[in-house]
Amino acid sequence: MDNAKGWALLDGTPWRKWVSSANLPCCTLVATWEMEVAGQGIENPTAWEPYYRKNREWWGRANVVDGAKPWSSVAAANQMLGGKRAYVACVGPDPAPALTPDHWHVVQRWKGLDEGVKDGWSDDLYQDGATGHTYLAYMDAFKVVTIIQSSVKLGFRIDEGSWEGTAGLSGYSVSVATLSNN
Repeated sequence: MDNAKGWALLDGTPWRKWVSSANLPCCTLVATWEMEVAGQGIENPTAWEPYYRKNREWWGRANVVDGAKPWSSVAAANQMLGGKRAYVACVGPDPAPALTPDHWHVVQRWKGLDEGVKDGWSDDLYQDGATGHTYLAYMDAFKVVTIIQSSVKLGFRIDEGSWEGTAGLSGYSVSVATLSNN
């Protein structure tokens, strides 16, 4: 993880120590990381509430609190850190949105959304039974992908692999924010 935004994930940083033991919801992990790398972090974090208090309106989008905006965490990532978005309505047989080498990405996936009537994510809605997950992905120059994720049940985890074809996301609607390297 040579990219400059990866510093917060280094072993020993206060943020990494906290998230490694906090069993955070997925969007909360991603939102706190975004704030850290954007210079809006907390000196010695022990809870998510101080992040929330720094930027409440943005926090609601980053944490998908509005079911009428299920893709809001990807838009919030681009707002905070710049970059571009890609979307695939249903992965498989279509490939997952591409990742860019030497970049960080915010990946959001959903199964069971009401996809509305228009193509694209603009009119998608959360409905009962829909399930989603948001996580970080970094692709290095050799196309090795590191996934950083968390959940209340499984806690913080880091996995490595590849991102080819459907990238294990068959059946999901997927949006990817490729973050700028600034």
